[in-house]
Amino acid sequence: MGVADWILRAVARVIWFIDSLHQGLVWTVLLAILAYLTLRLGARARAVRTAPRPSVAPQPSELASLAGTIRRAGMSPSARHELAGRLRGIAVELRTQREAIPTQRAWEELEDGTWPPHPALAAVLRPRDSRTPPLQRGDHLRQIDRAVNALWNYAQGGEFDDR
Repeated sequence: MGVADWILRAVARVIWFIDSLHQGLVWTVLLAILAYLTLRLGARARAVRTAPRPSVAPQPSELASLAGTIRRAGMSPSARHELAGRLRGIAVELRTQREAIPTQRAWEELEDGTWPPHPALAAVLRPRDSRTPPLQRGDHLRQIDRAVNALWNYAQGGEFDDR
């Protein structure tokens, strides 16, 4: 009983002491303590909430990269060449699956200019080839559209001459 009695007397003395102080002082000290605790807890919460930002920009998706290449193809010969390379790979893969020929032969016929017979597709797949008709300035997106449509038709089982 001695410890409980001692604790109760200590609490009563603290309450009596606080009660004897001026109320303005008690409230000022209480508000100062609350402000200090709020600032400390707020700083900790902000430190936890703010995750470190990556120092490297995120890589664009494959589709976003392709869309950017198509947009640049209207103005940049290097973008046209990059797009032609991507479309050449797709065309060769489609042909080897559809016609059951070796990949090497499909690449050779593409590079030789004997395949594909579709002129718009050939102009896009081989932009620097002298045998394909040159693209007119500003006509690149229309040519790319015709070439992709021809590839799509071919992939669906149609022929290049189907328009």
